[in-house]
Amino acid sequence: MSDLTIKRGDNRSISLAITDPAGIGADPNDPTTWPPLNLTGCELWFYVKADTDDPDSAAVIQKSTGSGITVTDVLLGLATVSIDPIDTVDLPKKYLNVDLLYEVQVQDATNKIITVADGTIEIEADIVIAPDDAIPAPGSTFTYDPTTSEGRIRLLCQDFDPREMIFSDAEITAFSEMTDGNILYAAAMALEVIAANEVYVQKRIKILDLWTDGPREAEQLMKLAAGLREQATMLAPADDMFDWAEMVVDTFSLRERMWKDAMRESS
Repeated sequence: MSDLTIKRGDNRSISLAITDPAGIGADPNDPTTWPPLNLTGCELWFYVKADTDDPDSAAVIQKSTGSGITVTDVLLGLATVSIDPIDTVDLPKKYLNVDLLYEVQVQDATNKIITVADGTIEIEADIVIAPDDAIPAPGSTFTYDPTTSEGRIRLLCQDFDPREMIFSDAEITAFSEMTDGNILYAAAMALEVIAANEVYVQKRIKILDLWTDGPREAEQLMKLAAGLREQATMLAPADDMFDWAEMVVDTFSLRERMWKDAMRESS
């Protein structure tokens, strides 16, 4: 029986409590005496392979710090590995219902590499396959950590559920860069993009007794965005204040503003 099991196409979080066999008071032969490993300045890797001789490039699943691995408590050595549907949904049958190998490695601040966990993992075949639109496209990574700037942008624009991802990590980073790292402005821009999509995709439709009112939802999102922009302006230092602003009032002005932002970035 495998140490870990995952259903193909499911989200799964694996909690890690990393200890230090060379820590103060630790008996190398007694893991119960090992203290937590301080993860300050550490890099973590999680690999799943079919065979120990497989190169890292042939790993069935691979995660690293900031890309699927989140450190939740540096001093207590706690971290979480997030397995997303895209990691397993299209795996060949040869990787299903068999014992695969997993390993967790840590590189500490002195560049010393330690294997902190290993064992077997089974990816179980399932009957129901998640619909394509419920799975992020390849390369569309999703990371949510509210202690980071990008995570706070996701929090403010309500994009923190990987099962209903709105923006990829690259898009969140783009919002941050286009607003010079201002979290409130970046979240406001994200909300404005969501509002524009509501208008484009849903519009105002009535089917029997069911209403979908994209413009009305967009209006509410634009109000939230305006509130964030107002907060950002109020919190800005006096020397950062300006005497003019490009207003976003509809999808056309939003498109124009984003185009101008892109032009400024390229200049």
